[in-house]
Amino acid sequence: MAQTGVKAMLIDQKSHQTQCGRADGLESRTLEILDSFGLADRVWAEANHTSVTANSKPGWSRFHESTLGQAKVEEYLMEYVRGRDSVDVRRETAPTSLEIDYNTIDDHSTFPIRMNLENVAPRLKPHFNDMKNPGSDTSSETHSDDSGYAGVGTVVEAKYLVGCDGAHSWVRKQLGLRLEGENSSDSWGVLDIIPLTNFREFCPGYSIVLC
Repeated sequence: MAQTGVKAMLIDQKSHQTQCGRADGLESRTLEILDSFGLADRVWAEANHTSVTANSKPGWSRFHESTLGQAKVEEYLMEYVRGRDSVDVRRETAPTSLEIDYNTIDDHSTFPIRMNLENVAPRLKPHFNDMKNPGSDTSSETHSDDSGYAGVGTVVEAKYLVGCDGAHSWVRKQLGLRLEGENSSDSWGVLDIIPLTNFREFCPGYSIVLC
């Protein structure tokens, strides 16, 4: 939307981008999408490249699988978004109510979606020691009540609402939609470690992913 000039507002409860690793793996297709925004070269220059994988064929893309901290990728994306006048970024902000006028949703000249937004109270912020928030356009000098919000509200009317708020989506719950798909009972994790083991080294000096 930023690239095409669509007027939009981005809402995020957090005061800053993700600080710990989550989605750190970058596939070729992901980098190709970033390349369409002119961001791939910056990401590629800092990423750790996976030279060989068992399920890929070299040459299909000029990018291959790599890893880079999600915070860095978000930083580049946010720089790109902030460089477009059509996008209003609101951090430390959360929706509190959602209304949809179903009588006018087929009329593209109307704004059938109405949402109330509140500034998130400082006590609800993630706690990172001495963490600063460059680029935030909200003040931390606010006062909250027991509701957990700072009491500074905004009403937004829009044509469309895109819920990108994850598995426990607030937007989906407001619309009464079920999460489609199956839950997995498997437990797994990703570790960034230097193991002390007698397991033989395939490629000394290189990282290896074992599944």
